[in-house]
Amino acid sequence: VSVASSGLSSLNGVKELTLPASMTRVAFTAADLANTIDTLKIADSNALFKTVDGVLYSKDGTTLYAYPKAKENKNADGVDEFVVTANVVKIFDGAFGGTMYLNKLIIKGAPTINNNAFEKVQLLSEIVFESTTPAVFAGWDILSGANVNLVIKVPASALAEYKANVLLDYSIIDSFTGI
Repeated sequence: VSVASSGLSSLNGVKELTLPASMTRVAFTAADLANTIDTLKIADSNALFKTVDGVLYSKDGTTLYAYPKAKENKNADGVDEFVVTANVVKIFDGAFGGTMYLNKLIIKGAPTINNNAFEKVQLLSEIVFESTTPAVFAGWDILSGANVNLVIKVPASALAEYKANVLLDYSIIDSFTGI
């Protein structure tokens, strides 16, 4: 009913991981995945989860669980970027942990961001929040081991509100800048 974190990192050489249709619980983070996995899949018949373009979500699309470490999403300018749609209300523990290629993350809505969401994401240089409704930074060590030059861009008119919504990990406040 769940896939545990142990063993997933040893699947080197595996590019695509198909999760069991019977899975009812996520017991791993993206950081637990092998460095070669670029796509996650799960059967459409699974009642609780789905994958969209290789990324694991809750069935209703409101929780982003895992972005594969080796996933590449180059835009027209050659920048590896990913867009979190406005219907995502929660970014799960370690969802982007250890992502190897991601340079830019655009977040359309105002999700709650949990523990270690961007842990050890070395190439991520900017996270852009487009909503004036601030996200809630509810986790610990959200940027632990991430790129030290990472900038979190938020609408200038909501900069104070974004900073006020950092509930546990005050070390990220210095990363915010208004746009």
